[in-house]
Amino acid sequence: MRKGIIGAAGLVMVLASLGLADIISKNVAGYYTVKLNKGSWSMIGINWNAGDGQGIPLQDLFKSDDLYPGNRERDFDHCDQIAYWDNDRQDYKIFYFTRTNETEPPAWLDAGYELATLKVMPGSAFWFYRPSQNGTLNAKIPGLVDTRNEIPFTFKQGYSMFASGFPKDRKVGELIAGYAGEGEWDLENCDLIVVWDNDAQGWVNYYYCDIGNGPQWLDEGFRPVNVNQKLKVGQAAWYFRQAETPLAFNEPNPVN
Repeated sequence: MRKGIIGAAGLVMVLASLGLADIISKNVAGYYTVKLNKGSWSMIGINWNAGDGQGIPLQDLFKSDDLYPGNRERDFDHCDQIAYWDNDRQDYKIFYFTRTNETEPPAWLDAGYELATLKVMPGSAFWFYRPSQNGTLNAKIPGLVDTRNEIPFTFKQGYSMFASGFPKDRKVGELIAGYAGEGEWDLENCDLIVVWDNDAQGWVNYYYCDIGNGPQWLDEGFRPVNVNQKLKVGQAAWYFRQAETPLAFNEPNPVN
């Protein structure tokens, strides 16, 4: 996957790997590339905002040419779909990319088959489902770096789907002091981060646990998370909050 940046000093395009994910200034526009698996699911993270700071409209998130609207109008069985997890409601909102009739261009429709009005904020995430073998495999997501000094996150008890709020790779669990359970090695009650690997089509688990050296984020081998274990630009994960109290933290803008 690659990321493009358009700086303020002219139309200069800088291409860098997502592993570097360099930010050069505020008010930066650009894109990063995500993989939309064919015949399967992809978990997509949103690291951009719109120019008005109110989130990117779902209708503008992807180029229409990168998507597949199905074989005919209202082909809900074969068109591209999005399952957006509402962290507050603890439930999915479903959207379909298809045509309402032969004369209209395809668009995202909500579960009531009306034009979707959802806007996705930086730090949010969703499942992208492509039941067919059609559409572009690697699609660009354009946007702007959020201009806020920091982006607030709140995870209630239960599941929250999330991504980095800015287009910068971060070590898994960075900035997050979770709930370690009720004692040492309390893996049944501690907080978890579960990262989806779009390429491997599988999960990687991380535990906020005390194994004798104080609470910290641990990988599946119960080793402290290292700098190479990252939530990358465009990637997303689940946060499983086990404590009754909400978890709140702020992600600082990396260009400040």
